Amino acid sequence: LAENTKQRQQEARARFEQVLEELNIKAIKGQGNVDTLADIAAKAEAKANARYRDLLEQRRREWKQDEDRRVANVTQELEQKYQGQIDSLHSKLEAASQATNATEGSDRQWAQELRETFDQQLQEARQREEQTIAKLTGELEDLRGMAESQKQAFDLELDRARDEWEEEREQLVGKTRKMKIALSKWRYDYLQAAKNHYAEVFAKEQEELRMQVKQLQAEVVRCKDKERTDATLLYAAQLSARSQGPSIVPAHISGISDKLAYLRQTLYRLWDALEVGNADIRSFLFKAEQSLGDPEQLVSIYERECQHLADRLPIMQSITRREYLRRRMSVGVADDAEPLSDADMSKELEMLNEQLSIALRQYERKYHTPFLYKGRSYLDALFDDSAGSPARLTARPELGP
Repeated sequence: LAENTKQRQQEARARFEQVLEELNIKAIKGQGNVDTLADIAAKAEAKANARYRDLLEQRRREWKQDEDRRVANVTQELEQKYQGQIDSLHSKLEAASQATNATEGSDRQWAQELRETFDQQLQEARQREEQTIAKLTGELEDLRGMAESQKQAFDLELDRARDEWEEEREQLVGKTRKMKIALSKWRYDYLQAAKNHYAEVFAKEQEELRMQVKQLQAEVVRCKDKERTDATLLYAAQLSARSQGPSIVPAHISGISDKLAYLRQTLYRLWDALEVGNADIRSFLFKAEQSLGDPEQLVSIYERECQHLADRLPIMQSITRREYLRRRMSVGVADDAEPLSDADMSKELEMLNEQLSIALRQYERKYHTPFLYKGRSYLDALFDDSAGSPARLTARPELGP
């Protein structure tokens, strides 16, 4: 029964732990889904930031390339526009120099004028070039302003997108927090429901086991009483037959030491059969120690104690049977091994009351002491139990001298 009870408890505990483990797995999966959503949101935000940074860097490179290309085009146009004039003037200057060298005289003034004309034209070309450079510089500044405006627009767009992503992330975090709270509440409610369910199942099984234990205890008590009854009746019959003679010790045992050994063995068996308490055993041994110097007197003490216990055996048998019937009637537990109706048990109980009343009176007259059961005079308990019974016992007699 104990192994069966332990096995059922282990099975119930195993089922409860399995349910808990499944709930933990579901909670872990839910947490994993929430973490996955958070990771996806973070990756999407990082991806958007990287995309806007790449787009801004690409625009900057395009504006730089466009600016360099415009400057190169203006420089190339100026060189192409004025290179022919400069080459022509250099040619004329060389021709004038040659003519001057050839004539070395009349044309010096013309050469001087020509050089002044060339310087003037060169000055005008430089002025036009400076104006063109200033114009292109203005256009470049305008382009830079446009680029800066576009950059600011892109920054604003990036900030707006970042704010939107931050708002979406906060919403996702809020939903995740609500999901966690809902999941925790559901898990708690489920665990509480499972706990209540298994508590009810366990209480029901425990109640069934308690009833089975009561039945088994009643069966054990009945078997134990029957076994003790059989053994004690046989031994009591043997001792009663021997007590009719001069001694309860068999005739073939003649030595004092052999008699003491036989009587000690007999006392041990009687103590065990009657379940004598340690206090009573110590009291007897203390009394016996006072006669250690006189073996004959010690044998006599052992014989009287054996006779005393032999007289208690049939009374204890009746008491045990009576207590078993009273316990069975009060608890109301059926006994398949000994099926008895309430009427049969009541009838047997009345018969035992009468038998015990006679036997206990005889015992008290013989030994001038009440028969104690669990520290109380059983004759008093018998009269108290029978006080409300229809078949009352006669009044309890006082002990005679």
